[in-house]
Amino acid sequence: MLPSAYEAQAIQEAIESGMARSELLATLGGMRLPEIVPPHAGEGMADYVARATGELLVRYLALDEGDTGAPA
Repeated sequence: MLPSAYEAQAIQEAIESGMARSELLATLGGMRLPEIVPPHAGEGMADYVARATGELLVRYLALDEGDTGAPA
């Protein structure tokens, strides 16, 4: 399968898992998903989708890591 098919399925899964489109775009930072999480040789789509979705969620959470601020 082409990486674009993997990408489309992983993006759909991320959105269905609760990630807003704006969050997804911020996480991707203008890159395509296969550039950030390339499929492994011989990796099935379901395995890629699970791995890429998890990676997207981790990266999204990392974006907010420095936004906690100190208590006033």
